[in-house]
Amino acid sequence: PGSVASCSCSAGYTGNGTYCSEINLCEVNNGGCSVYSNCTNVSAGERTCTCREGYTGDGLICLEIDGCIEGNGGCHENAECTKTGPNQVACNCLPGYDGDGKNSCAPVNLCEKKNGGCGPFSQC
Repeated sequence: PGSVASCSCSAGYTGNGTYCSEINLCEVNNGGCSVYSNCTNVSAGERTCTCREGYTGDGLICLEIDGCIEGNGGCHENAECTKTGPNQVACNCLPGYDGDGKNSCAPVNLCEKKNGGCGPFSQC
């Protein structure tokens, strides 16, 4: 009696053995990568995970970069750095200082505004 051939798909492929198609791991649940990463199908059953801009990690775990942690986020020394998004910051001069927060924050001369709150016949 004759025997019947048994066919099965190779690793990284799916199907009934007669017809096999490549498995794209990225199509399901971002390939197991972090929601903050890009999944790239490399070959049958293989993928890479790369953290998106503004995030750091191995692709499976991606954490938001806090730009304020290093060097006050590029803000002036007399400014406060506020994280506004992944590796994005806003710089605001501290109370008593005026400027753009990034390049300059000069002390405010209170006497220049409404004579510092002093009366009309007094000097600030």
